[in-house]
Amino acid sequence: ARRGVKETVTMLCDALLGHADGVANIANRARAAGATEDEIAETVGVAFLFGGMPALVTGANAFRK
Repeated sequence: ARRGVKETVTMLCDALLGHADGVANIANRARAAGATEDEIAETVGVAFLFGGMPALVTGANAFRK
């Protein structure tokens, strides 16, 4: 089973709700739980599909350093 699934789902919800800091923090928790960069990027893509450009912009915070 894929690791970090709960975290990426939570990150998706934060992206849809416009919580930029939540996306950044949860993305790091997902990485710590074993999610890959590709899985995080896929989650941001799903946020875009469901929430459009605002969710994509918020989701991009997953890659904030």
